[in-house]
Amino acid sequence: MTSLVIGDSHVNRLRLYIGPGSSAADSYSIRELTTVKYYGISGGLVTNNHHLRKFSSIVQQINPHHLIVLLGGNDLDSPSPVELIVTKLVSFLTQLKHLYQLKTVTILSYFPRERTRLVSAELYTRRVNQANENLRINCFEHKLTYWKLRGFTNSRDPILRDGVHLNNLGNYKLVRQIRGVFLHQLTSTGPNTTQS
Repeated sequence: MTSLVIGDSHVNRLRLYIGPGSSAADSYSIRELTTVKYYGISGGLVTNNHHLRKFSSIVQQINPHHLIVLLGGNDLDSPSPVELIVTKLVSFLTQLKHLYQLKTVTILSYFPRERTRLVSAELYTRRVNQANENLRINCFEHKLTYWKLRGFTNSRDPILRDGVHLNNLGNYKLVRQIRGVFLHQLTSTGPNTTQS
């Protein structure tokens, strides 16, 4: 089973946190897990077609069975409508699933930031909540899996000083959440469902 985790700088930092020489089975404590690859674009945007083409190229190149996505947080720190961001992400991932015959596509929920560039942190948090609800509904309608990340809401512990990226504790929590995704994939026998 080959899995690919794609997204923004959070994915790059997660790859570094896990370490380049670590086996997937050891990193996630799952014996059946064979290969997990990571690809992130710092500042990655759903609204940037060049970024989406790059993600598509990586999926084609790696040819994974399962895709896990952590992307869209940078888009929420913009004036773009939340519905547009979510719709474009889900549409893109639905196309990838059919084009490359992926067994599962799982989209991880967004988490708040303490620091933002274009909108206030308060507005960003509201946009996160709205985006997560839209993601949950859209994933259900398109037979993708929405995975709600736990332990990040209203918690400053997992955030670095820059107010955006995860520290070691945050990355540890993220690894545990992704482990849950892998376990769900290994035990799920039917079509993708929404994790609640």
